[in-house]
Amino acid sequence: MMEQKNRQNKQFEYKSLEKSFKDVDTKSGIITGYFAAFDNIDSYGDMIIKGAFKKTIAERGPSGSDQVKHLFQHDNWSPIAKVLVLKEDKKGLYFESQCSKTQKAQDVLIQYAEGIYNEHSIGYRTIKEEVINDDKGDLLYFKLTEVKLWEGSTVTWGANPQTPFTGFKSEKKEDRIAELKKRMDRVTATLKIGELSDETLESAEIELLKLHEAYISLITDTPTQRVTDPPSRVDTLKGIAELLTIKSK
Repeated sequence: MMEQKNRQNKQFEYKSLEKSFKDVDTKSGIITGYFAAFDNIDSYGDMIIKGAFKKTIAERGPSGSDQVKHLFQHDNWSPIAKVLVLKEDKKGLYFESQCSKTQKAQDVLIQYAEGIYNEHSIGYRTIKEEVINDDKGDLLYFKLTEVKLWEGSTVTWGANPQTPFTGFKSEKKEDRIAELKKRMDRVTATLKIGELSDETLESAEIELLKLHEAYISLITDTPTQRVTDPPSRVDTLKGIAELLTIKSK
């Protein structure tokens, strides 16, 4: 039985979607994919159904007031693209966005092409929902029938941007290590792209250190220390060197 969560005063929520990237054209700067999916119950016990975005697309989408923004990591100060197409299909909320000419947006565009970014998330407010119970009256899930969409975001992994690394899909240690190595490879690929800005490269290095610490905690069974302050350039390079040494064994 699912415990009923507090549904009161929900003015703004986030919902993530893994592996929701479809295609990218680096010449035109067009990104296509899905901001949300239909008919799947997420970890919050919510299911968005087709039609939930119909009203908000008409009112706030590209053909309406054009207020739905394509952000980076849910940061309102970091819009990276203009939403050109926003519609519902059988799978979910489909979008086509054109990246701006800013350095940050162009960095993200390159990272899409490199396969580093492929996940998205939405910022929204639930307008209408239905409580779905089983035959015994126990809560099964909440069916979201209407939502107000504020923005769609490109995210590192389908997770809260305030906690970039939040856990693993598998409970098996060997699978978790393999998954973490795969994630480290993605960030390492960022460091090899020579056209990125110093700010983006520094962010990638910091993220790699976080993943490196998570990796060490897995293989040594010791708690991971949270990275609260950006490390120095020397410490970052030391961490990367140690990581590469570990992976080569």
